[in-house]
Amino acid sequence: MTVDLDRQVADVTALIREVLEGTSLKPLLGQVSSSLYGGKMLRSRLALRVGAAAGIPQDTLIRGSAAIEMLHAASLLHDDVIDGANMRRGAPAFWVSRGTSGSVLVGDLMVCLAFSLVMETGSRELISEFVARSREMCEAEVEQELVRRETPDWTTSVTLARRKTGSLFAFVGYLAGSRSPEFGAVLRECGYLAGTAYQLADDLFDSYGDPSTSDKSLGLDAMKPKITAASGWRHDRVGAPQNPLAYIDELFVKADALLADSPEVQNAWRDYMSQDLRPSIDKFVKMFAAEVSRQ
Repeated sequence: MTVDLDRQVADVTALIREVLEGTSLKPLLGQVSSSLYGGKMLRSRLALRVGAAAGIPQDTLIRGSAAIEMLHAASLLHDDVIDGANMRRGAPAFWVSRGTSGSVLVGDLMVCLAFSLVMETGSRELISEFVARSREMCEAEVEQELVRRETPDWTTSVTLARRKTGSLFAFVGYLAGSRSPEFGAVLRECGYLAGTAYQLADDLFDSYGDPSTSDKSLGLDAMKPKITAASGWRHDRVGAPQNPLAYIDELFVKADALLADSPEVQNAWRDYMSQDLRPSIDKFVKMFAAEVSRQ
């Protein structure tokens, strides 16, 4: 099945802008568009590639993708305030230019708009899934920020990554397989695995990436300090893998194997991995790979 992915991603962005223009944010959109929907759209790309192969209506995929991108953007607005990050997507973080109160309020508004978009799909299953995965993300954020302050360990870092970032990828996985609860559950798990891998790589990037070439603030996790893949790997040499990059690869192998009985969907998943997710992860872990090779 041929998918005009760039056009569909543009449709997702257009829907987000249309929704935002219907709010009090309209006068500010020209100033803040990159903060609100200027990212790589990796979650949308998963839903659009794999969902098309699984026969999900395009309108459902567009609305579900727009909802998850808005929820993701809201989480970044809040995270940058919490972490004191000054840069996001190559520009000053939203709170730097509009204040912490502005960033929190806009994030709250985007969460509400995201839920409205999912409700417009008319699917009780998708609404329930969106609620569950949103709660999971928020609980993991609370746990990482307020509860988990013990010595970092690898298992905890992976669990937090799965729930914090994997949850949003899990929603679009379920969305892509939502013609049946059973297949939705399979693709949900694929999403969890992909999102966990992405967050683990992002954790490593925060500690080992080159700030001069990054489009966001780095080194903030270590300053807090947070339990992340980087801190878990450094402190838990017994429980942590010798090479976290090999561990990330294992997550991808597991996800691919889950789709062995659905060749068309598996091929779409592989396209997503090779053309969308892996290139982003490879950029994240480039300097960490050099660190491992020196050990």
